[in-house]
Amino acid sequence: MKFNKIRKLFFIIFAIAVIGMVAQIYYQAKHPSTIRAFGDLTVDFGLPWIPPNGPIFTLDDFKPGDCTERNIKVTNDGQKPAQVAVRGIKTDGFSKDGYFLENILNLVINNGVKDFYNGKLDNFFTLSGGENGLFLDLIPKDGIQNYNFKVCFPKEATNEYQALFIKFDLIFGTYAENYPRMTGGGSFLASVKGINTKITHGFELHCNPKDLPNNLEINWGKKPENNFHLTKLTSASCTVDPNIDPKNPKKLFNTYIGEGVGKLNNIAGASASWTFTDAGEPGKNDTVMLTIKDKNGNIILNILSPIKLSSGNHQAH
Repeated sequence: MKFNKIRKLFFIIFAIAVIGMVAQIYYQAKHPSTIRAFGDLTVDFGLPWIPPNGPIFTLDDFKPGDCTERNIKVTNDGQKPAQVAVRGIKTDGFSKDGYFLENILNLVINNGVKDFYNGKLDNFFTLSGGENGLFLDLIPKDGIQNYNFKVCFPKEATNEYQALFIKFDLIFGTYAENYPRMTGGGSFLASVKGINTKITHGFELHCNPKDLPNNLEINWGKKPENNFHLTKLTSASCTVDPNIDPKNPKKLFNTYIGEGVGKLNNIAGASASWTFTDAGEPGKNDTVMLTIKDKNGNIILNILSPIKLSSGNHQAH
């Protein structure tokens, strides 16, 4: 009698365990994990669930004025800092009479501080479609970074774009090549105190100020010639301007925005801020914006609008 009770209890426990396992398998089938591994990166897409092998974005009932977003957490589980990039892959869609939804949708990628991309969705596919994807950030070992991907359907979109749909996925990755940087130089003409003046520059600048070397030299004027020599890079941001060379998908970035301190005519305490762009070969469309101040904060050189190079080249690596 006692044996029968034990056996009955065993079967009850076994049945409960089996039911629990079946329930878990069923739940996982219906609610696959929203966490995916990409090499040393762990990416949590923050969704209630993702269809098996399904895309991160499914826009099949999108109307003018609608927006949808994904808050994505990326963790670097590797043993060294990781250059993180993302690739957008269109997996399905419906177009009509030559109208594609990605041509009108706007995508913004940011981390709450700065935009890494702000432009049309089709340009994102192009820019991120190269071997390296679209560069986002340098995440330190065991570091975590949150990104917001927001897609919006402009209110002013015409009727041709309605009743269309698109699905696309996001693939994250790390890259082992040298840490991203911009190099180059050349000359350009700008007005200095009302005089059209030739300005020359040369540089090697990393996207992370902690990565070395970081060099910048700027010279202008005659008798005497003025010189700014960078001694410390204090701020750097490498981003993609979708309006610059959108047909070149191989660049991790095309715009370098930096600040630093140095010497002006060999006197310490000066500062500079600049924006350099790489608009592809041969460099004739690369641009410069630049401000240089002396140790007292007086503006010595101030170029507020982009000026194209007369000679030289900027190269994003």
